[in-house]
Amino acid sequence: MTKFLEKIEEWAISNNEQAKALEKFKINYDMGMKVNPRDSICFFITTIEPYADHIMRGDDEYFLGNHIEVDDEYHDLSQQLKQWWPELKDYQHVYIKNTFKLLLMLSAIAIRHEGLRTVINQYRTPDNQLIY
Repeated sequence: MTKFLEKIEEWAISNNEQAKALEKFKINYDMGMKVNPRDSICFFITTIEPYADHIMRGDDEYFLGNHIEVDDEYHDLSQQLKQWWPELKDYQHVYIKNTFKLLLMLSAIAIRHEGLRTVINQYRTPDNQLIY
């Protein structure tokens, strides 16, 4: 997540308001991971699990959809991505989509989340299933 936030920060350098919002999110994220990493991962999964199917499909709807709401600390990041999405280049879209997929998989593994594992495995080949 830290590398992801740093990469997005690079893209936001030209927009001071976006850079400030990202810095605020990054500080909150870092504090949460230092205080209680498991709870932070659980919160991330709870927040993003309803959209796991969109994310695994690589569906732009997650990043553009106005009907998709994300709670508390991830709300700022979600709003940032929604605002930037139309302006980002294709390689940036791919990077963000792949990072979200990776974060979903790592989070599912970290806390052995069966529901998320089931969704993830729908998009993996039968010989490459996510197992723990």
